Parts: sequence; C-alpha cells; structure tokens
Amino acid sequence: MEIYADDKGSILAVTEPELLGYTSEELIGKKVEIIVPYKYREAHRRGLKRWSESGEAKVMGTWLLIEARHRDGDLVRMELVLTQRMDNTGRRVVTANIKPVSDDDMFRLAPI
Repeated sequence: MEIYADDKGSILAVTEPELLGYTSEELIGKKVEIIVPYKYREAHRRGLKRWSESGEAKVMGTWLLIEARHRDGDLVRMELVLTQRMDNTGRRVVTANIKPVSDDDMFRLAPI
C-alpha cells in the first residue's frame, strides 16, 4: 500500500487501500489521521507540524513497526517507511509505503 500526502496531511493518492478496508474514493482528500489509531494521533500531529514547517522528520527513511487503524476500527500491525520529495509545483509531499506484518515478521523485528 502506498499513500501520497501533502504537507497538511491530506491524502493525494493511494494504492491498495483495501488492505485497510477502504476504497481510494474513501481516502483521497481525507487526512492521513483516518488510519492513525486514536492513541497516536497527537504524536502524529506534532510530527506532521514539525515536518511541514521545517522539513525535519525523525522517522523519514526508516522502516518502522506500526499499528494502523482499519476501516472497521481494528488495529492492524504494519511496517511503514516514509520518503519525501517536492512535487512539480514545489510543494513538499510524503510517500508512505505500508505493508502487512506477519507473526514471522514480528519475531524478526522484535528487539533482542
């Protein structure tokens, strides 16, 4: 799954939205927060604000183990990596590459 979002957190495009129970139409134009679990939303807002104001993002380019909020409300374990670029109008955009995590992946990713 890939989510493309602008510096305000609005989803510009998405691939494979069915991984989280959505259609593209349900996500495009919405805030990325729609898939962020409630308990992480404030931290997400702070990180987005920092990135949109300064371009600084502590997590950019690093694969992270996360929970995403499925359309039905369930939390789904995923791996995510964020990359940023400028679009053809000079606007900063971010791509979130997201993939499901299996139990085997959880073992591989577990801290030692």
